[in-house]
Amino acid sequence: MLSGYIPNSSPEDIRYRKTWWDIAFIGYYIIFFSFVREILAIKVSQPVAKYFGLKRESKIDRFGEQTYALFYFAFFGAWGYVRQTDILSNP
Repeated sequence: MLSGYIPNSSPEDIRYRKTWWDIAFIGYYIIFFSFVREILAIKVSQPVAKYFGLKRESKIDRFGEQTYALFYFAFFGAWGYVRQTDILSNP
C-alpha cells in the first residue's frame, strides 16, 4: 500500500529502498491520526452533540465517529483536489 518502489528507478537508488524506519513512519501516523480522531470526538463533537440534544452515550459516540469522517474526507479530498490540479497545471 505504501510502496516506495518507483518502476523506472534503479535498484541501487537508496531513496526508495525499504528499511525498518518504514515501520516507525507508519506507527507514527497511526498514533497521530488516532490522537486527532479522539480530539475531534471528545473536544469538538461531544459539545455539539449535546447542543443538538443527543443524550445516549452510544449516539454521542456515533456522532463523534461521523464528525471525524466528515473532517477527514473533507480535508484530504480538498488536499487531493488541489494537489492534482497543481500537478496537472505544472507538468
